[in-house]
Amino acid sequence: MTKSDQIDKRHMAQKPAKILAIETSTSACSVALRCDGELKTFTEVGTNVHSQEVLPQIEKLLRQVNWKVQELDAVAVGQGPGSFTGLRIGVGVAQGISYGARCPMIGVSSLAALAIAADVHHGLVSAAIDARMGELYFAQYNVHAGELERIGEEVVCAPQELKCADVGILIGNAWQQYWHSFKPEMIQNIECPSPSFPNAREVLMLAERDYTAQKFTDAKSFAPVYVRNNVAKKTADR
Repeated sequence: MTKSDQIDKRHMAQKPAKILAIETSTSACSVALRCDGELKTFTEVGTNVHSQEVLPQIEKLLRQVNWKVQELDAVAVGQGPGSFTGLRIGVGVAQGISYGARCPMIGVSSLAALAIAADVHHGLVSAAIDARMGELYFAQYNVHAGELERIGEEVVCAPQELKCADVGILIGNAWQQYWHSFKPEMIQNIECPSPSFPNAREVLMLAERDYTAQKFTDAKSFAPVYVRNNVAKKTADR
């Protein structure tokens, strides 16, 4: 755990924690918070919605629960992998709020947020996000009583290059996008799932656990996780 002088220690004493969650790693823009046990969320899917909607909806949610930015105990954000532009917007907004509230930040894997949203109490979940340029972001998780254990690393690869003996439950928007590109033996006897996106609801859920365990950082040290080394690489360059 790293903390800077920007983090006001008074936030650690408040219970329950006031955490604002933001997720913008895909074409879905969402924000969430929990007040008096009630989850309040906003989600919109579309092109360029992040820059237009994320700040107004954060302000709207804070007004609904009568919270001031300075009262926040932490700001959680989908840390990636995902869209370069989407991540920069979400992380930038989260850092600005963190500085203003003098509170820590909690980064949540966007793939983990996807996986925890799967309707699975026990079992294997394969989360995949369309990475564009004919590739996908992928990670697998063992789910046990609502707890996640990642298997291996988060990777970016072409769908035909994906190798795993068992895929379990599929979730994400990459499966439908590249369904006919996966190796037949990997998806045989499996139905293609409807596309789904990481959401601030699950970012908040995972962030609440991390906050209790004091797993957070300061805004200055925070950085997105792109996974793809060259996020600006063009298909022609490849």
